[in-house]
Amino acid sequence: MDFGFSEEQEMLRDAAKRFLADNCPTKFVRQMMADPTGHDAASGRSWSNSDGGLLIPESYGGQAAASST
Repeated sequence: MDFGFSEEQEMLRDAAKRFLADNCPTKFVRQMMADPTGHDAASGRSWSNSDGGLLIPESYGGQAAASST
């Protein structure tokens, strides 16, 4: 059995790592850790669509502007 990541999984992992490095700096993460809710509504709105789906910018391999309608 091969428990390694597939090529697609590696690509997703790398894209997520770049996205989080660019959009969730350590200072932001520490602020969220100290916040009782651990949630920043403004960031959440900028990263999701009206259906609650995650928007991934095209620069990270996603289709940020894609609509489900």
